[in-house]
Amino acid sequence: MIRRFLAPNPQPLPFGDCGTNGENDMKSGLIRNGCVVTPGARLEGASVVMRGGVVERVVAAGSPLPRTDWTFDADGRTVFPGFIDVHTHG
Repeated sequence: MIRRFLAPNPQPLPFGDCGTNGENDMKSGLIRNGCVVTPGARLEGASVVMRGGVVERVVAAGSPLPRTDWTFDADGRTVFPGFIDVHTHG
């Protein structure tokens, strides 16, 4: 679901199976250079490090970034790490 918030044209991102023992569970990823919104802050140019489909940490702009299996440039986009879309229709 996060894909639709990151790009106007959804792109497949290798998020893995998010904790279901799938082959991608331990892949690491980096969503970089976005406007990262957390409950306590709004960080321009920040990055989000993910491992196994779980947010590991948020990295401030200008800080060294770790090597990861995949990277997505979120320039000009807003990133909400850890938010869950619970919107449903019944």
